[in-house]
Amino acid sequence: TPGNIIVSGLAWSGRSYIKKVEISLDKGKPWHKAGLSEKKKNVARFYYKMKWDSKDLVIQSRCIDGKNYVQPGREKFLKKMGNNSFYHFSAITYWKISSDGKVNHTYV
Repeated sequence: TPGNIIVSGLAWSGRSYIKKVEISLDKGKPWHKAGLSEKKKNVARFYYKMKWDSKDLVIQSRCIDGKNYVQPGREKFLKKMGNNSFYHFSAITYWKISSDGKVNHTYV
């Protein structure tokens, strides 16, 4: 429902601990720091508090680990790994919240 909401998810790194997670509500411009439930772990729940006005919204998140590896966008990931990377797809994903409150995976 419209109003204050918490965006939450899981961040994972196979290289190092989760240093930070960032959320974008506008196609990566700008990125906002999310809170982490765990410190110095390679898996952590993140959360971001925001006010939703019930308009369509696309949310994306990215992880930065302790080795400063920044999770890549889909385009960059596919360019490097190809289109057959279904098992270990680790690029940024996008979630659309429709004005009726339904959440669906999407591509930007």
